[in-house]
Amino acid sequence: MHRLTNLSDRLIDLVLDVQGADLAPLRSEEERGDWEWHFGGSSAYEPSVAAGMFGLSAAAASAVRERTLNAGEIAAATSSFEKLPERYEEDRSSPEALAAAFRRYMLVPTVAAVRVLWIGIALCRGISADSPESGRIDESFRRLWREFADLGDEPVGRETLVKGMVMMHAASVLEPATTARPSLDFSDLTGLAAQGSAARAEHGGQGAVAVAFQRRLVDLLASFNCRIVAAKPADPLGDIYLELPEGDFVLIDAKSTAAESGYSLPKDDQDAIARYVADAPQLLPLGRRFRAVLIVGPHPSASLSQRAEALESRMGCDIRFCSASHLVQFRESFPGGSLQGLDNVLHACPYVLPDEWWQPLVRRSQAENDRLAAYLRQGLSNR
Repeated sequence: MHRLTNLSDRLIDLVLDVQGADLAPLRSEEERGDWEWHFGGSSAYEPSVAAGMFGLSAAAASAVRERTLNAGEIAAATSSFEKLPERYEEDRSSPEALAAAFRRYMLVPTVAAVRVLWIGIALCRGISADSPESGRIDESFRRLWREFADLGDEPVGRETLVKGMVMMHAASVLEPATTARPSLDFSDLTGLAAQGSAARAEHGGQGAVAVAFQRRLVDLLASFNCRIVAAKPADPLGDIYLELPEGDFVLIDAKSTAAESGYSLPKDDQDAIARYVADAPQLLPLGRRFRAVLIVGPHPSASLSQRAEALESRMGCDIRFCSASHLVQFRESFPGGSLQGLDNVLHACPYVLPDEWWQPLVRRSQAENDRLAAYLRQGLSNR
C-alpha cells in the first residue's frame, strides 16, 4: 500500500510539473515557430512519465496477483490521480507555456486510464463468479479493456509503448503465462510426504523424493521468517533446527513414506531422535535446548501416539507429529509475524496434532497486526 501510494504521488507530481521538466531552450527567434521543438523529443518529460506509469503498473500487478490489495485499497493508494485536470486548458502566454500545457495534458488520459484499468482488474479478481454482480462487472471490464487497448489513429504514437507495457502487466494477471508454482504455494508438500506417484515421477526414487520433501519443508519454514539450519546429506544432525523467538529450538524431523498405514515412528527413527536430543548440549549454543521435536510426514499410523508418548518420557521434551497437509494449512492461514508461543501450543496439544492446532498462533498474529494497524491509523490521524 505504501509503495503504491508513493509511486502514485511521484507520478502525478511529475505529470503536473511539466513546466519544470527538461524543456529544450529556445535558441533563436526562428525556433519559436518550430512546433516540434516545443512538443517533440528532446525533453525527458515523456520518458519519465512513461517510466512512472510502468513502475506503478508493475506494483499494481504485484498487488493484484498476490491479492495483497483489493480494488478499494488500490483506489485509495492512487487517490493522487484525482488531481489530474479533467480537460485541456491552453496557456497562450508564451510558446513555452503553450507547449507545457499541451504536453502535460497529452499524457493525462493515458495516466488516468492506467489507474482505472488496475482498479477494474482488482475488482474482477475479487468478486465471486456466482455473485449477482459478476456479469455486470465483467461486461464493464471488457468495455474498459477495449477502450484502453484502442490505439486510435496512431498505432505507433507516443502512448502506444506505455499502453503495451501496461497491457503486458495486466495480461500476466488475467491470463498467467507460466505454470510455475508461486513461491508460497506448498501444495506439493503432501504428495512428497506420502511418496505420491506425481512426486516420484518428478523427482525419481524414494530417496530423491525424501530429499525434495525436506527441501520444500525448509522453504515453508523459512517463509515464517524463522532462523533455521537444515542438515545436508550425511550430516550427523537432525533434519531441520528451527530457532524460536525466545532462543530455544524445535527440531523438525522430515519423514516421507509411502506406507499405506501412515508414519509409525519406527525404532530406528526413535533412536535417531534420541541421539539428536542427547547431543543437543554439544550442538546448540550454550544454555539453549530443544523445547520440542516436531515430526512432519504423511498421515499418522494407529500406533504413532503410543510410541511418541514412550519416546517423550524417555527424552524429556515434547514429541509431536504434524501431517504435511496440516502444516500447509497453517502456512496459508498465518497472517504474518512472529511464531512466539509455538512451543507452548505444541506442549498443549496431543502427540498427534489435531486439525487447526495452529489457531492460537494465528489469533495472536492477527491481534498483533490489528494493534499495529490501529497504532498507525492513530498516528496518521494526528499528523
